[in-house]
Amino acid sequence: MLAINDTQILQKLTPQLLDNSRDLLRHAGVILADCNLTPEAIEWVFTIADDIPVFIDTVSEFKAEKIKTWYSRIHTLKPTQKELEILWGNPVITDADLARAADFLHQQGVQHVYVYMKDESVFCSQKNREQFRLFPPAHPVVDGFGADDGFMAGLLYSFLEGSDFRDGANFAMACAALSRASVSLNNPALSANNALYLLNTTQA
Repeated sequence: MLAINDTQILQKLTPQLLDNSRDLLRHAGVILADCNLTPEAIEWVFTIADDIPVFIDTVSEFKAEKIKTWYSRIHTLKPTQKELEILWGNPVITDADLARAADFLHQQGVQHVYVYMKDESVFCSQKNREQFRLFPPAHPVVDGFGADDGFMAGLLYSFLEGSDFRDGANFAMACAALSRASVSLNNPALSANNALYLLNTTQA
């Protein structure tokens, strides 16, 4: 299978164009952005967001650098292990490294950090609270591509529903597991009810 992803069109997503959605964003309960955006567009997002929580997906090691100056404005950050190394500036090898890197980001102002690992586990860290690692619930795996997007969708849903940190992370893990169970990038079976059912049946 070959996938070609051309994100150059996002260069056209300028602050001037984004201004057309200013009112929409200012009434949002949460804003999700990723580092495919240009630095100018990212600045626009944080400027418009004001007190609205901003969730950031770093997307790639090369693009993660774009949000280094915005740590204090980020509520939730989801890097991979390699992207975390870029953000922290040091190798991340052990669980202790994960904790230190997350603490560094918390010190800069990031509230929640979720590090997506190669084995599909996620290291979760809440500022001044808890840190733990979650592993995927038992569920068929067809294709892992896009599972991290399912995870982020679960985080957003949980946040808007008012879930606590650990419950939200577990729900997001269930969403990622459902995403891996389909050949489709967006599993038609991915829903809140199905994610909750998976959680209830695997934790029983």
